Amino acid sequence: MFAATVPGEPLAPDWHCHTADGETREFASVARTSISNADLTYKFQQMLKTIGDCPPTVPVAIVPDERGQWSAVISARLRRECPDCVNRIEAVEQRLRGTYALDGD
Repeated sequence: MFAATVPGEPLAPDWHCHTADGETREFASVARTSISNADLTYKFQQMLKTIGDCPPTVPVAIVPDERGQWSAVISARLRRECPDCVNRIEAVEQRLRGTYALDGD
């Protein structure tokens, strides 16, 4: 396992890799960029606009979750009326979640 960034605290592995000789290696993810909720919502909207399958204005809320990450939330009506848009939102969420972490403001 990699060394922790804080002395004395172990870093939990994010994924495992099996080598050719049968060893298991653990890897931790790279640190994510801290960003405000407003800035993350703006980036999210800009990425959705580039996709083109979603309506021009999709109301998306970025909310922190219990695991210390964040989730994109949309209305039940939009989920019912535009299932393709839901898939696009999930893809954008997954992509941005690997890059950005919400500020603690």
